[in-house]
Amino acid sequence: MIVEDITKRKKAEAESLALKNELAAEIVAMTRLHELSTRLLSGTELQPLLEEILDAIMELQKADFGNVQLYDPKTQALVIVAHRGFYQDFLDHFSSVHEDSAACGQALQQHQRIIIEDVLTDPGYEPHRQIAASAGFRAVQSTPLFSRNGEPLGMISTYFREPNRPSERELRLTDLYARQGAELIACKRVEAALRRSEANLAEGQRISHTGSWIWNISSGDIFWSQEHYRILGLDPEQIKPSYEMFFDLLHPEDQSRVKLGFEKAINKRNDFDAIYRIIRPDGMIKHIHSLSHPVFNDSGDLTEYVGTVIDITERKKAEEVLAEMQAELERVTRVTTMGELAASIAHEVNQPLGAIVTNGQACLRLLSSSSPDNGKLREVVEHMISDGLRASEVISRIRAMLKKADPEKSLLDINDAIQEVIALTLAELSRNEIRLQTELGKGLPQVFGDRVQLQQVILNLILNGKDAMNAVGWQPRNLLIATQGKSPGEVLVVVQDSGIGIEQQDCDRIFNPFFTTKSGGMGLGLSISRTIIESHGGRLWATSNEGVGATIRFTLPA
Repeated sequence: MIVEDITKRKKAEAESLALKNELAAEIVAMTRLHELSTRLLSGTELQPLLEEILDAIMELQKADFGNVQLYDPKTQALVIVAHRGFYQDFLDHFSSVHEDSAACGQALQQHQRIIIEDVLTDPGYEPHRQIAASAGFRAVQSTPLFSRNGEPLGMISTYFREPNRPSERELRLTDLYARQGAELIACKRVEAALRRSEANLAEGQRISHTGSWIWNISSGDIFWSQEHYRILGLDPEQIKPSYEMFFDLLHPEDQSRVKLGFEKAINKRNDFDAIYRIIRPDGMIKHIHSLSHPVFNDSGDLTEYVGTVIDITERKKAEEVLAEMQAELERVTRVTTMGELAASIAHEVNQPLGAIVTNGQACLRLLSSSSPDNGKLREVVEHMISDGLRASEVISRIRAMLKKADPEKSLLDINDAIQEVIALTLAELSRNEIRLQTELGKGLPQVFGDRVQLQQVILNLILNGKDAMNAVGWQPRNLLIATQGKSPGEVLVVVQDSGIGIEQQDCDRIFNPFFTTKSGGMGLGLSISRTIIESHGGRLWATSNEGVGATIRFTLPA
């Protein structure tokens, strides 16, 4: 009994000592894990941190060799990035692992740890026994690393010179280290992706001339992107952005408008959209299009504005050049159109000039009389003056139509403008046996526009109607010009002919540049006419008549 008691007591003491040693080892391992975690948080480079994790696991498992592999999503292979104890031939053999026969390949495929206690007896490891013998290991343990959403990140493997299987405690602690490694790899990948994203964003902003900014309303802090600084011509190393600085850069003519608009957007918690000019420190003027959006917190409070600035200087210059080209094209079209009316214009001028000559001859006859009739003389002279003024008006209208000048918008009576164009075209229409009918509405409101441009549109529509009825033997030849109040604040002008008409599919195409249904046409008149009407805030469109001919209408805001 005494011997039995002593044996039990020694056994209990041995178990207690083993437990104390195991607890002490675990405390040491946990302490090291905590220290490692602290260093991981402050570390910047991935390679040395992975090497430290590998060293800790090898020491824990008392392994003789080890390596860390990272998973390459592009090649779907494991690539060795850190190792301990291996020669180059082993590294070359397992430089990028795809094979399922290797422990690391199996672990990655099966999403679980793989342990090969003896490579000489494991049938699946047979393809790698030669390299295992060369490297000098008999046992392998491979623990896969996955992200929190299950994406493969890498592998940590340990190797032993003799057949071996790590204990459950060692494997449990290994999992803790592995989790640290997985978090580290995932974090570094996110940081790399963020850096790539920031680089791509910066490059995209540079190419598109688009900067970005953030304004924190409560603190007043402002962030400008690199491209924002470049657009403003400022050095980000020397200048700290501020609300006041931005408005100081604004062109004096735009400061008040932009500031009031932005303050109004803040008060109403709305988006802010504005085009303005800034004067850079080097004196260069930039045209900017800015768009910003309010950001609210969970409580619904306005916290900041996030916006973009786009350098549209080149676009503005292009628009100015295009406007100049458009104006010149309009003038050339007017000249061409007036050339087509040369015979009619000559007739219009010759009529009053012929009347002046006739009246002058009558005046001479009266003066040669022995007793001139002063009343008759006065009447003849008044006719001469009237005819002279009529000729002068024709010339003035022609000059106005042909002049090269910037558009000058003013209030005008659309009926008066139409009557002046009719006066130029009446002889041409009569020569082509076209019956003109006018239905000009009374009491129409005035429109705000450029008289010459609007008359160019009316003239073009009248001549197009004439051409549509010029086919040999075509009857009837009726042209209607009408105006009316379409709706409150809008005037409608209608030009209707009884010509060959327009195909339904061409009713919108005829307004495209260079599209024409006339054999000798250039296809510019209607395109320019639509541009003019739209620049006046109106609309121009065409329809086919139920019988013959077509109708073109346009509206103008009153």
